Amino acid sequence: AALALVALQRTDPGTQALDAVRAAGAGLADMTESGVPGFAHGLSGRAHALTAVASLTGDRALLDRAAEAREHVVGMRLTADSWCRGNAGLIMAEASSRRLVDGTDRQRPHGLDLVVAATMRGVHDDSLCHGTFGLVEALLTTAEHTG
Repeated sequence: AALALVALQRTDPGTQALDAVRAAGAGLADMTESGVPGFAHGLSGRAHALTAVASLTGDRALLDRAAEAREHVVGMRLTADSWCRGNAGLIMAEASSRRLVDGTDRQRPHGLDLVVAATMRGVHDDSLCHGTFGLVEALLTTAEHTG
């Protein structure tokens, strides 16, 4: 919900949307202890959403909390390649978050090679969550943020 609220505030700024963004960020800040590293269900997705909220609001405490959450997942290599709980979600969150933090980082995210290999190898599912579309989305998002 936080990412949708950030998008709403960016496209149609207002005090109600901004208050909702702040509330979503506060809720996410309390959920950064999860051991699950995935984008859809876990820590890398929460860290990315917190970074987006902090970037929009200028809340340094949320930015610090997001950095702490990212530290737990940076450099991980998971057995799954999926967007929801695997390497694809990790690289997407890492590239997006770095871009939000400093706006200039072009470094390739750790684990990109695994996602490229999985995409080339193919998976037996086309879904966004854990299939080909999720891998492609992660690669497109990463390319957009890293060049």
